[in-house]
Amino acid sequence: MEEVINYRSDLFRLSDNLETLHIEEKFGIKCDLTCKIEENMTTFEFQFDLRDFKNNGFKQLTAEITIRPDPENPIFELIHRKLDILDIDEHRVNFSVENKNTQSLAETRAILELILTPIREKFSYREMFMPSQKTDAILMIGGEKLHVNKAFLSFHSDFFHELFSASSTESEIPEIPIRDVSAEDMGLLLSTIYPDLVFPTDKTAAKLLTLANRFQMRAVTAQVEHHLLWHSDIEIEKLILMANTFGMKDLLKECTCDGGNKTPGEVPISVQ
Repeated sequence: MEEVINYRSDLFRLSDNLETLHIEEKFGIKCDLTCKIEENMTTFEFQFDLRDFKNNGFKQLTAEITIRPDPENPIFELIHRKLDILDIDEHRVNFSVENKNTQSLAETRAILELILTPIREKFSYREMFMPSQKTDAILMIGGEKLHVNKAFLSFHSDFFHELFSASSTESEIPEIPIRDVSAEDMGLLLSTIYPDLVFPTDKTAAKLLTLANRFQMRAVTAQVEHHLLWHSDIEIEKLILMANTFGMKDLLKECTCDGGNKTPGEVPISVQ
């Protein structure tokens, strides 16, 4: 089930000049609302910046927008819109409404309500592990066959380097059992190094670190550390624990600078 983001502003004042209301960033969503009041019309322009949002494994955003006029001075009628934002980095949407009371435009105020539903990119590992001319080994995981390239995995992982070095050198493609891991988790791990790269998210970070530690894949740990440094909303205490556990020195330094008094807002974090 997708997590829903609910946002409700305080009663804010509009004017006949352009003013921008910055909506708190979450899941990598950045949204600015610009309001303009003219004599007979009020215009609201939303600008969504979804570049970080897409980098965190999301593909679509459903937005339900409500703009409530000040009940003590209702210049315009309530506005309610729904929209789907698909596969774009930036999106603008404009709403204009007729002013029904033009006597006190300078005192116009409103409340903004947003219901945002992020939709994640569905991950399927099966296409990653189909047999091809480039695969020369099979990992047997939970009754499934994952076709892989030995040299590629050996380059990224000391675990696989030793595993394949000890396997049969016969002409047959070796089938090597891997225990205590699911095929889906292996797909998640390898998706961070395969050509069709899937970026780590707050939801996958802990699991990826555990898998990377077991299968000795430093590149994956580095990918997760980069995400936690720049695109995460995980609490500082948990970040410090993860940094200590998995040896992420840059993350630990960032979280504990100023004698450990760094607040979440001061760390370059923005998601979940």
